[in-house]
Amino acid sequence: MERKYRPLQEYSDPAIRANGVLGLAYIARTKENLEKHKVKPIILKELNKIIKMKGE
Repeated sequence: MERKYRPLQEYSDPAIRANGVLGLAYIARTKENLEKHKVKPIILKELNKIIKMKGE
C-alpha cells in the first residue's frame, strides 16, 4: 500500500506531501502491515523538511 504514497513525496507542495505522510500513519494504525524499512525513510525525510522550514 505504501507505493501509493511514494509519488506524493515528489510534489513541491508541502500540503500534498503532508497528506501522504498522514495517509501512511493512518494505514499503519489501522492495518498494521506497513514495512517499516520502506515507510520510515519517507516520513523522516518529510519531518526533516518541516524542521528546516520552521528554522528559516
